[in-house]
Amino acid sequence: MRSGIWLFLAVMVTGTLCASAMAQETTAEDWYKKSEQYYNSSSLEESVQALDKALQLDPENATIWQTKGRILVFMNKNDEANNSFQMADQILNKSILRDPENINTLLSKSQVLQGMGKSDEAIETVDKAIALDPNNIDSRLVKADILVLAGRYNESIMAYDNAIELIPANDTKMRSEVIFGRGNSFSDAGRYSEAIEDYDQAIRLSPEFAPAWNNKGLALRKLGAPDEARELPYPKG
Repeated sequence: MRSGIWLFLAVMVTGTLCASAMAQETTAEDWYKKSEQYYNSSSLEESVQALDKALQLDPENATIWQTKGRILVFMNKNDEANNSFQMADQILNKSILRDPENINTLLSKSQVLQGMGKSDEAIETVDKAIALDPNNIDSRLVKADILVLAGRYNESIMAYDNAIELIPANDTKMRSEVIFGRGNSFSDAGRYSEAIEDYDQAIRLSPEFAPAWNNKGLALRKLGAPDEARELPYPKG
């Protein structure tokens, strides 16, 4: 029932590509964008190869190593993924020594730690970022995501609650997407009635939000209401 992680968006929120290779005819950033294009077309091997090209130009870029690790996880190449996460972690540790209060660096490290299966350390790290700026929505969402990946769904619901409180009332798109994410956590926790309430909220905010309609249908089936699920006015296209 999960909508999936938008890999490159999730990673890029934690940092931007360095400019060290910008003088090259084809830059690290160019190869990173090519990797994103390959990933979006489900060409995972080509996506990793493009990231390797980027790393040849910018080997100290934690974002690229982190992205490579996540794609390798999807490819079930866990040993290689762990090596990539370790490289990212080493680079991030250097950055944190230089600037221990950089929230983006802490968020990136928390995601890398989760990729390495170190959920408790990941939560400790993201909590440091939250302590530095309790009103930072990205920090709350990264924490929710880490908790989801760790299978700690009830805790992720509380993290989503905290994030939702910070979203401006007029940002209906973001509010809809985050409420939808909380609904997925309710569903993963087996709390299907509460999940449906969230999907309904997301739909009220964004009536054409197809994933919310689809996941509402799945939750209804889990509750033993397949006829009601079939009768939902799913958006076309």
